[in-house]
Amino acid sequence: MVEVIRGFHTSTDTLEKAKTLLSEMQKEGIVVNDMPGFVSNRVLMLTINEAIFVVQDQVAPAEDVDRIFKTCFGHKMGPLETGD
Repeated sequence: MVEVIRGFHTSTDTLEKAKTLLSEMQKEGIVVNDMPGFVSNRVLMLTINEAIFVVQDQVAPAEDVDRIFKTCFGHKMGPLETGD
């Protein structure tokens, strides 16, 4: 999976060529608009930061935070493992 960023001046033709190239590499592209952090990193960093605060505030140890994300949400890794 790859985020394909639609910039202000990005043409539809360019987006289609990028998605075709990705397809040839057996990847799928999701087109999103340009914004700092795009989508995945923007959301991921908030999750990682909150997971750090949970550990810092002694709500749960790091291992349990990651285990909750893996067992409750089906993530392959928890936010702290991902950040590491």
